[in-house]
Amino acid sequence: MTCHPFTLGDGTTGFVCSRGSGKKQPRRFCVVCLKDGRRTDASLLCDHPTPGGGTCDAGLCVVHTNRVRVGVDWCPAHEDLNQ
Repeated sequence: MTCHPFTLGDGTTGFVCSRGSGKKQPRRFCVVCLKDGRRTDASLLCDHPTPGGGTCDAGLCVVHTNRVRVGVDWCPAHEDLNQ
């Protein structure tokens, strides 16, 4: 939470606090669950490298991730490519 002090013209002081910039992050769903018609929140993203130097970033739930090593998860499509 971010807080900013303020002073009014009559000398009254206080703080204004907010929980963020006001911009919500888009909600992500697991790509595998979506194919099955379910909207399961994605708590992980696919870390498989892409040609531009980024990562796949497909949303994954804990059930459908393929853990490559600690902190590195791949979606089923990239797991299949690397077997």
